[in-house]
Amino acid sequence: MTAAPPSDASRIARGFSLVEVLVVVAVVAIGTGIAVVAVRGVGIERTLEREARRFADFGRLACERAVATGREHGLHVAETRYGVSLVRRGAWVLERTGALAPHAVADGVRLRLVRDGIEIVPAATLDGDPELVCLPSGELTPFELIVAATAGGAEERIRGRFDGRIERIEGPR
Repeated sequence: MTAAPPSDASRIARGFSLVEVLVVVAVVAIGTGIAVVAVRGVGIERTLEREARRFADFGRLACERAVATGREHGLHVAETRYGVSLVRRGAWVLERTGALAPHAVADGVRLRLVRDGIEIVPAATLDGDPELVCLPSGELTPFELIVAATAGGAEERIRGRFDGRIERIEGPR
């Protein structure tokens, strides 16, 4: 009697070689790494855009309230926070409640403020005199705010104009 040749089923049952398994693991790892980097890049850009939009809305609200109340509203900008203050008994006092309470930016985001072409060194706290002022006349200290990622070069910019408008800067910087 002669032995029957191995069937297709017995060849399949052998399994995968170590080299085949390692190749599959390497391909999956590389694909996962590329996907994570791509998602993070998109994620930080969305975060920067959201934080720039939040600051712009916050500044607009402060300026609208300055016009509505007839009182100056100060905008404070620190590296990771911003807030509004009002003059009370001759000193700027930070609003601590409501829509104008201090806001913290997302992790991995830093704020940089430029006034008259000069970058302002951010204060450690929001106390003291504000960096920007909304006047009851609708005027605003002109500025440019850079909302930047702490890692990488991604950033968003907004500009505050003397006439009180606050807008996103688009296009090449």
